[in-house]
Amino acid sequence: ARSGTNNRVMTSPDGINWNPRTTPAGDNDWVSVTYGNGLFVAVAVSGVNNRVMTSPDGSTWTSQTSAADNFWYSVTYGNGLFVAVADSGTNNRVMTSPDGSTWTSRTNPVDNVWRSVTYGNGLFVAVAYGGINPDRVMTSGTLIPPTPATPTATAGNAEATITVAQGSGPGGTTTDSSTITAVGDNTKTCTVTGASGSCTITGLTNDTRYTFTATATNVGGTSAASGASAAVTPTAPASPTAPVNTFTMKILKSSTTSITTQLNLPGPGKVALVGTIRLASSRNAAVMAKKARTMIVCTARKTVTKAGKVTITCRLTAKARAARKTQSLKVRLVTTFTPTGGTAKSVSRTLVLKKTGSPAPQNVEPVTG
Repeated sequence: ARSGTNNRVMTSPDGINWNPRTTPAGDNDWVSVTYGNGLFVAVAVSGVNNRVMTSPDGSTWTSQTSAADNFWYSVTYGNGLFVAVADSGTNNRVMTSPDGSTWTSRTNPVDNVWRSVTYGNGLFVAVAYGGINPDRVMTSGTLIPPTPATPTATAGNAEATITVAQGSGPGGTTTDSSTITAVGDNTKTCTVTGASGSCTITGLTNDTRYTFTATATNVGGTSAASGASAAVTPTAPASPTAPVNTFTMKILKSSTTSITTQLNLPGPGKVALVGTIRLASSRNAAVMAKKARTMIVCTARKTVTKAGKVTITCRLTAKARAARKTQSLKVRLVTTFTPTGGTAKSVSRTLVLKKTGSPAPQNVEPVTG
């Protein structure tokens, strides 16, 4: 108020019941008050070096030093800044403060009679009732960008990729970045550089529905949130099906030094081939049955890269070739195929290697199976 004795502030919890409050700077002519960032700020057109006062609650006020003893007619708050305008002064009829306490003079474009200032959509706007025409309006700031268009989303495994486009409503033409936020969980965000593009939010819960909104930001501020996207549900990928492991094996041929087999395999994997016989130190059948031991006569390994037929040669060991010179050998061939990403399976075949020559006798018990 501009009248009254030490009671030119009043407060009300409901706009109906009012209580007078004590002003700190005597009876200055207080003409405008605003609120921002947890603080009430009032300005006056009279007083000496005390034409601003601040209060955190509207009841207890503290005098502050204005940038100049101009006639400060209006004050507002926006975008983190208090701004006041005056109708007196020379090229300093605007002052600003980040906290209501420290004020800085700003150059105004013309010394008109500035009586009111407000903030909205990223701009401070002041008007004058007198002065040079048509310069009775001045602005400062950057228009906040328009609200983005409703984003679209595509779900993945515990994530979603969201695409946003610039809105068509009123606002600034420049968007520095667009922020996507999961509705109901503002810790789940991602950022697109500029007005349009896509980004991915990770850490989502599979089998849970999500929608997303977008805001646009530039130096003027941040737009309102867009409408929510259609709901999407992240899901884990289906467990891979174990590869089929059905294959066939046949013996193609044998020689004095090797056995050649052919496999028909279902896909890529690894093959291991082992041939064995039974040896005994006695020709007595009963003794041989108890003391017979298995001897490996050949081994082979191969890695295959695709399905189809593959030929594997198992070369006989020196001991096997020596044993064969005394008698025929009944060899058990076991082929084990392990498909890539699958479980190993074995197939066995039996063949008889005929005697090839004379020297030192060895007793061999054929393998059955």
